[in-house]
Amino acid sequence: MEAMPLTHLAATLLCVLALGGTVIYAAVFSAILTDAPFSDARAPRVRDPSHLYYSVLIVLSGLAAILLWSRSEASVLTVIAVLFVFTRFAMMPRMERARKQAVPAMQRRRKPSRTSAT
Repeated sequence: MEAMPLTHLAATLLCVLALGGTVIYAAVFSAILTDAPFSDARAPRVRDPSHLYYSVLIVLSGLAAILLWSRSEASVLTVIAVLFVFTRFAMMPRMERARKQAVPAMQRRRKPSRTSAT
């Protein structure tokens, strides 16, 4: 059995980090993102992790593609990196504009929160 080259091992580690980051983002930040339109105060804190998340995944998948450039897996990682670039720089501004337009409408529809009178 042949030993795994160091570049392949490093690329695998980068892919694992990207997958782990995606799982954490989906588990933690998705709950925050779904509630974000209701709170103007929380909106900047919610947008910042989204930009950081996409930027980190661009770097991780790009580095993994560079490390595996001589292998066939590099093309898949390059496509993933390009899709993250598109999402980060083309889709995120559109999503933010849509969220800003939806906030007033959602606040009008929002039911008052229940508080206990003590």
